[in-house]
Amino acid sequence: MLSKKDQAIVDDMIVRERNMKNRQRVIGVIMHKRRLFKQRLVMYAAILTTAGFWVLYTSFARYGNLSVINIIQVNVLMTVILLFFNFYIWQKLVRYNPMQLFIKR
Repeated sequence: MLSKKDQAIVDDMIVRERNMKNRQRVIGVIMHKRRLFKQRLVMYAAILTTAGFWVLYTSFARYGNLSVINIIQVNVLMTVILLFFNFYIWQKLVRYNPMQLFIKR
């Protein structure tokens, strides 16, 4: 049997452990939300910049005498290339200071 003093210490330790578990759970939820925000930010930014670059590309593109199928194939290929390039660039930009400050806010 524990003395009253020992029982008070054990109760205090139990309360501290519960508080630590609650803090860890809250930190895990916050980190998960931050990760989701980063992923969505990169996805939306990459899609928007791809759309902007695609509009710019189509305004300067000269197809000559290509068929409609070949024009569609070229446009799809350029869109895919631009999308992958933009995802890569935005993933790199998220690691630097201006984007980190935006994410923290």
